[in-house]
Amino acid sequence: MQMALNALTAGFSPDEPGVIVMVHTDNGATWYSCRGMADVATRTPVTPDTIFNLASVSKQFTAFSLLLLVQEGKISLSDSVLSVLPELGEYARPVTLRHLLHHTGGLKDYMDLAFARKTGFYDPLTPQETLADLVSQTEADFPPGTRHDYSNTGYFLLSQVIERVSGQSFADFARERIFAPLEMNHTFIVEQYPAPQTIATGYGKAAGQWRISESPWTHTGDGAVHSSAADLMKWGENYRTARIGGTALIQQMAETLSPLTENGAPVTDYEPYAAGLHTLHHFGELSLEHAGGWMGTSTYFIRLTKSDATIVALSNSEECDTETLARAAAAAFLRPAFPAVITSHWDEEYRRGDVLTESPVWRLMCRTDLEAGNDRIHISAPLAQQLALTSAQLVSRDEFLSLVAQAGLSWQYADQFFYLTDTGEAAQKNAVIPDNVRMLTEADRDIFDLFCAQNTEDDADTAGVELTHPQVTGVFADGQLVAAASACQWEDSPLQDIGVLTDPRYRRQGFARQALSALNRSILDAGLKPQYRCQTDNISSLILAQQSGFTPFAQWDFLLSEDGEE
Repeated sequence: MQMALNALTAGFSPDEPGVIVMVHTDNGATWYSCRGMADVATRTPVTPDTIFNLASVSKQFTAFSLLLLVQEGKISLSDSVLSVLPELGEYARPVTLRHLLHHTGGLKDYMDLAFARKTGFYDPLTPQETLADLVSQTEADFPPGTRHDYSNTGYFLLSQVIERVSGQSFADFARERIFAPLEMNHTFIVEQYPAPQTIATGYGKAAGQWRISESPWTHTGDGAVHSSAADLMKWGENYRTARIGGTALIQQMAETLSPLTENGAPVTDYEPYAAGLHTLHHFGELSLEHAGGWMGTSTYFIRLTKSDATIVALSNSEECDTETLARAAAAAFLRPAFPAVITSHWDEEYRRGDVLTESPVWRLMCRTDLEAGNDRIHISAPLAQQLALTSAQLVSRDEFLSLVAQAGLSWQYADQFFYLTDTGEAAQKNAVIPDNVRMLTEADRDIFDLFCAQNTEDDADTAGVELTHPQVTGVFADGQLVAAASACQWEDSPLQDIGVLTDPRYRRQGFARQALSALNRSILDAGLKPQYRCQTDNISSLILAQQSGFTPFAQWDFLLSEDGEE
């Protein structure tokens, strides 16, 4: 594990803004690697106790503080925000604290309101000015609860709610109720800049040169918590021990936004966002995580709920891709075991060719044995020439993406590929198939066609479920077919590419998962391997894959030129 972390930070200069990647298990095992400077001018190195601006990683502390007050009966999540902040005005009355917690409040972005007044990131901006901006509004962007729209305004307002209900500043409340009890001695909320405490100096790049990059904005709630990697390990452990808050509150932290509105309609742009945390999966394991990015800082937090492990990547460079670092550390820690036939297939497909650039985080290769334009290659030789890439160059991922943009190319879409790990296969083989699920054959053509007619043509085409496929499963309810899944061979391999389709009237009731589970078992019984893939922005399909035991294997991106050629 230590070698993997060392490899992740090896590409960072020891004389430039720094980074730390840390992995900690609740049983006491800790690995970390740090490189670079917390302050370039004084040549102060990054250490496990270096204090970074967490930016939006702070939101989980805001949510936790709010839930402490809810637990004490001082406030309810169903309360209107006006019950505490009446000055916002009648337009905000339908907005509840729960809406703010899950980013469905619909209130104006306070940053956009500041920009409209010509206030920039490096100009002073106080909470009082932002409240005045919000008070001056007369309508929301959308009815609360109908859309998920990530909102810094919501979490800023939650910090104001915490202050008024508790009678303390948010900084004092968090210190007394969270940081001090957990002995997080290098953690605090900064309410003024420059900060009186010693923190890592933030940097960004201008014209290729490092410069100090720190915003004087003094908002709390959506950001402003400053902490060290070592302290965040103590915070991560509380998700298991519930030393503060108790088990019920910890469970609330992981409770996600409902995919349906109060009227039963789907929430637009739904994401399974919990309390200041995204709920995602790493190799089939539920994770609670969040990114943070602000002037002079980049942070990422991951809590693995089954492994009882915490992973963070923290940097005082706004240029640093801490999300990639943290996810790479999680992958190294979990090391999922996929069946050899799956890894061998993709090794054969992609490990041939010329390595253009390679680092511990990524590898860029060029396949010269396939025709240009073939969408199966890493990049074609003509594209490498167009981007002026040669094997002698050292190119970072961000630099490569910049070259792509400069060439007039755009990312058209990306597919996420999922497979069952060895453990996942065993679980699927032992799964109990309900009586309302069975294999479908051509004899079911009439009911299958009637089922397909309930879906839009786009939905049916995207799902790719065909009764002519070798294996098809169907789920029945109310005397009719309500969900179906089918699989066909992926190229010349034992991989079976799966499609799933559900009658819109029966979605979000677990029927798609039943169809998929039955199909998985049928595929495995035939000595083949299930393959599930969906576009990375298809949240419902991503959730279905993870709930059905699949583990992310790889992401496949497509480039589109200005003339529309892939």
